[in-house]
Amino acid sequence: MCHYSKKKNGYTPNVQMAINQMENSLLTPTAEDEQPKSVNQVVAGVLAEKTKKNLFLKNVGMQDAQTRSSVRTELEAERRTTSELRSVVQT
Repeated sequence: MCHYSKKKNGYTPNVQMAINQMENSLLTPTAEDEQPKSVNQVVAGVLAEKTKKNLFLKNVGMQDAQTRSSVRTELEAERRTTSELRSVVQT
């Protein structure tokens, strides 16, 4: 279901949609205080959304795909830390 077809000369609709989502995520500017997302992070995020049990990244040795909730928790913690550091710097 998720492959390139030589007969149809293109990717399946699911794959093309995931590729577009990854490309858009990479091109989306981040906030000034955030680091740009790495390709691995973008791929992991899209695959985590599209699959229930994703082993692809682990099998190819890139990284473990994180669940969206753990990514959100991580981002919230980083934002709190950044906010606290800004208030320390301002004082």
